[in-house]
Amino acid sequence: MERKYYLATPGGKSHEAILTWQKMSTEAIKEGYALAHELGAQRIYRSGERIVAFDFKKEDPGRAWRNVRALGCGKYMPNKTTKAGKEIMKKVDAIRIPDHRLFSELMGGGWLIVRGNMWGSVSFETIGDNYVVSVPIGDDEDFIPKDVTPLKLSEYYAMKEQAEETK
Repeated sequence: MERKYYLATPGGKSHEAILTWQKMSTEAIKEGYALAHELGAQRIYRSGERIVAFDFKKEDPGRAWRNVRALGCGKYMPNKTTKAGKEIMKKVDAIRIPDHRLFSELMGGGWLIVRGNMWGSVSFETIGDNYVVSVPIGDDEDFIPKDVTPLKLSEYYAMKEQAEETK
């Protein structure tokens, strides 16, 4: 899907939306890993805004857990048929990791942009010290953040190359 690129203006709404999303994401992931460590797991797996599995160092974490076979060996979620599993699941459900929908909302645009049979969402990337907002080109009127500077594709790639060279 084709995209348009915009440079976020420092201090502007788009820049603040990016910083807010990053902070919320960092805090939620830290909270997820803190819970994992409390439970004896070494890693979390997520899909969208939810934790979908924990990776344990030991093979069988106990009756309060069920194996999530779709994710491979050693990945577990609380077994909601046990009292302990239900209690753990309440803690898991309380953690929401921000996803593309929240970012689009913070930016003031729709979270799903459709073009033909493809869909995309607003995203961003950090290039050097700059934040670049990436917006898919849809079938309907395009979403354009209010406080950004449009980038030509050549400017976008030049910025990426320059950042790569300074690494």
